[in-house]
Amino acid sequence: MVTSTRRRGPAQYVAIGLPPDMVDKLMEQLDEEGAIPVRVEHDDEGAALVFFQLASWDSGAWLTSVAQRFGCGLAPCRAPA
Repeated sequence: MVTSTRRRGPAQYVAIGLPPDMVDKLMEQLDEEGAIPVRVEHDDEGAALVFFQLASWDSGAWLTSVAQRFGCGLAPCRAPA
């Protein structure tokens, strides 16, 4: 019997509907936590989607306060294309 092992990459998330004035503050928080910003997109009204991945050693415990602190939604995601 052949078994394959699949290595999981770091957890990835997206901050959804981030107010424009909070993008820099979220980036500072990501830097402090060792998270890696992957991509930032803006909608027509200026709200941002910020895709990021956690450091491989990070449990993500700090994520519980992100939505409240930065006024956005937060969801796990796959790597953006």
